[in-house]
Formats: sequence, structure tokens, C-alpha cells
Amino acid sequence: MTTDVLSRFVLRARRIAAHSLVQDRAKLRSHASGTFKGTLDMTGKMTMVQELPDDEEAFESLAARLRPLTVRSEPIYFVKVFAALESVQSAEYQDRITALRDAWADTEIQGSQVQAFSVQQSKADGTEATDFVSDTQLAAAWLYADLVHADATGAKKAALVFPMVERYAAAVRNFAHLTILTLATLELVESMADAGLIDLDPQARTADVVVGKSQLVRETRAYVAEVGTTPPDLRLTRGWSDEWKPYTVTEMLRQSPTNRVGVTLRKDDGEILAEYDGAVVRRSLESDTREWHVLVGGCFVFEFGLDYDGDKFVGGQFDNLRALSGSNELAWAAHRLWLQMDQAAAVVFGVNDVQLFELTGFTLTPREARQHEVLEEVLGDIVTIERLTGETYDECNSGFSDAHRVSLRRARLLHEGKLIRANRRPLTVTRDVEEPPRSIMSAASTLEIGGTKVPVPRSMLWHPDMTAEYVGTVDGRSSFTMTAPSGERFFEWAPALLNLMPDSDFSGAIPVAVSGISEDEIG
Repeated sequence: MTTDVLSRFVLRARRIAAHSLVQDRAKLRSHASGTFKGTLDMTGKMTMVQELPDDEEAFESLAARLRPLTVRSEPIYFVKVFAALESVQSAEYQDRITALRDAWADTEIQGSQVQAFSVQQSKADGTEATDFVSDTQLAAAWLYADLVHADATGAKKAALVFPMVERYAAAVRNFAHLTILTLATLELVESMADAGLIDLDPQARTADVVVGKSQLVRETRAYVAEVGTTPPDLRLTRGWSDEWKPYTVTEMLRQSPTNRVGVTLRKDDGEILAEYDGAVVRRSLESDTREWHVLVGGCFVFEFGLDYDGDKFVGGQFDNLRALSGSNELAWAAHRLWLQMDQAAAVVFGVNDVQLFELTGFTLTPREARQHEVLEEVLGDIVTIERLTGETYDECNSGFSDAHRVSLRRARLLHEGKLIRANRRPLTVTRDVEEPPRSIMSAASTLEIGGTKVPVPRSMLWHPDMTAEYVGTVDGRSSFTMTAPSGERFFEWAPALLNLMPDSDFSGAIPVAVSGISEDEIG
């Protein structure tokens, strides 16, 4: 309990110490003293001046940060903070604790006690005189009637007959003094923590206590759906349903109906192979440069020249195909679309169900098609891992081997929480003890493939009938060779993502299936 109360106090006190009005300690102490400056002229007229903060709103925010220390129901009410400190029973610090506790009690804002002054007012003729009202009542009335509430009651209510400026002036002295006491108490708590007398949550002294920014910049992904569509509960699923579309550049452009283009990939027999929501990214209708550029799949820009008879569109021609790059997701989409265009007999562009262009001739050679298939598969695995981890990795844009492809697919399946049919070759394990292991733990690692690096989660390898052979000692550690039964493979999974026990059902294990590589070729 002591650790919790004092850790909470330190967090709030650090937030108070970071306030702009606390940075000028001399001015803060001046406000806390409640000093008045008076001038007296020869006629006997006196003018009294009390300096107030330059920024009333800033002072209001300081009072708001202090408030939990003054409210009995709050976990860091000052009485609870000092009860926690006194529970330590340190003779070395007891005098400081007692002095500060008494100073806090003298500055309590509840009640009608006089801390520095009291006031009374009446008309010039002496009529309608009020009761004496203490500075405590004035400060509390400012807090409860003018700042955080609108219902001053009890002793505070008597202060409402005075102007707000009087209530505010009393509050300035009171809350500035409370700020000074907070800083002194923070110093005391931290000194006791440094001396090892109390334990604090490490975050209490290091966590951010102010935002300190004028902008909040987030790098994220947005999804859109029809109004009323329920978003996925991230406690139950890591993915988004088909009702939700990623808010891409295409989706943004299509918010304007004039930018919406339908793109259909058709086979020879007219069957639809794929459909895309395209978007116009450039439209120039000047007489000498009539252009129409359409973004498809987020990755290709099809550039057309338009022909007009006067103001009437009569046709045009396909000028260029430009691929966008910069991320694994864009590259993945481009290879996927290339493969689809290779299989299609025509790519048709239309607006409002009116066909404008039909393109053909995107045929790939067998070698080109295979290159696109491999890259589409590899990039798909990387993008899947990016989505599951919430990270973005460097673009995969250089060579890699089949072994890299197998390792990448294994990493993806582990991230997906799948049970894998893994190695069939024997595995070497070293241990500090002489007993053979009951399972094999593979540490988390990083896979480098095609110029990028992706994480591989910590995994468990196991087989109910595996055998262990002691092979000697390596650097003082016992070494074993672990072997799965002939013709069988170890099972592998990521314990953080898939909870399996020895008596679990392992019949659902899946192979590390990679196109063009048979399971026999995988070790």
C-alpha cells in the first residue's frame, strides 16, 4: 500500500513540478507569501496591490493538477501520503515528515480557518456588513464555484458575496503555497527512496508526466466500412473482416464520385477473373495534353491519352503503365496484379457502367510468370508478418534462395499461431544438466531475406516419440542429439501464440508448403 500511494504521489508531484508557472520559483514563492504592496498618499488614501499570475488560465491548470492532493477521496490525498511516509518509522527523516505534514494541515482548504487573512465588507454607510470570511473560504469557493464545480456549499458559500477577483486572489496565495509544499514533499520522498527506505514503482520517476507536444503524430493504418458496421474486437481476432476496407490512397480518391473507375479483368469466355475499384489520380483536359491516369490495385498507374471531338469524348489510347514502389505491400500487390493480367484476356476500364477502354497484351513468358509467382509468394509472407506484428520492414528487393523462402514461410506460420510439421533431421541440444531435454526450444531470431529482416518468434520443437543420444560435453555443457522417428518430423509452434501440452491433439500439424519445393526437399 505504501509503495502504491507514494508512487502515485511522485507521478502527480512531478506533473506539478513540470507546470509552466512552477519554473520561476522566485515568483511562485512571492505568490505563496501573499505579500501586499501598499502606497499611502498625503491625504491618507492607501492603495494596496497584490501581484497575480500573468495568465489566469495557466494558474487554473496548476490548481487542477494540485486538486487530488486536497480531496479526501483521492488515493493521494495529502493525509494518506503522510500516513504512508510515517509508516516507514525512520528517525532520520521523522522531523522533516512531521514539519511538512503540519504545514500541509495548516494549508487545508476545507473549513473556515484563517491562513493569512480574512475579509469583511459593507456599504460606505456601514450597512449590509458581511461576516468575516477567511482566505481559506475564499480560495475554496473559487475552486468549487468558479473553477471545477458550480455548487459551493457549507463554509465556502459565505465567500460568494465577494467578487470573483477576491476569491481568485486568495486562491493564488493558497495554491501557490500548496505547490511549494508539494515540491518539498516530492524532494523528501525521493530522498527516502534513494536511501532505500521506501520502494517506488520505477515508472513513477521515469514515466512521462507532460505531453509537451503541439501535434500528435501516429503512423497507423485506417479501415473504413458502412456506417454502423461493428469493428473487430482485437481481444478476439487479429484481423479485419471483409466488411472493412483498408483506407488507401485509392479509397481516399474515390470519396469523390468523379474519380471512381471500375476495372475488370476478363477471361476469353467473358468470365470475370478479378475486379478492382480504380481511382483517377490525374485528369487534364487541356486541348494539347488531354490525359487520364488511373490508379489500380494501389500499385499501377495506367496512363491514357484522350481524344475529343469538340467537347465530346470519342476515344483515346493507352500510353504507359507505371508501377509504384516503396513498400513490401505495394510490391506484393504489383506482382499479384501482373499475374492476374497475364491470365486475363482483357483489362476493361469503365465509368458509371460505361466501358471506356479495353486493354490486351499483358502476356508473360513462362520464366517471367514464375518470377512473379515466387515474388508474390515471398512478399505475401512478409506482408502477413508485417500485419501480425504491426511493424513495417524494409522492402524486399534483392535476391534470395529457396532455403530463405522455406525459412520465411516457417516464420509466417509461427506468427500465425500454427502447428508446423518441421525438421525431420536430428537436432543438437546442449544443456547445463546431464538429463536429456523433454522438448527443444528455439530462441527468437531474425531472418534476412532479399535485403530485409523479419522477426522469427521463439518456438518449441517436440515429438512424443523422439529419442535422445548423449554425445559428450561441449564447453562444460552436456550435448544431446534429438531424433524423430524414422520418416516423421518434429512438431513446431510458438508457445506465446499457441498453447500446446504433451497430451494435446497434434493431428492438425501442417507442412511448410512453399510452391516449387517438395516436402522431401525440406530438411
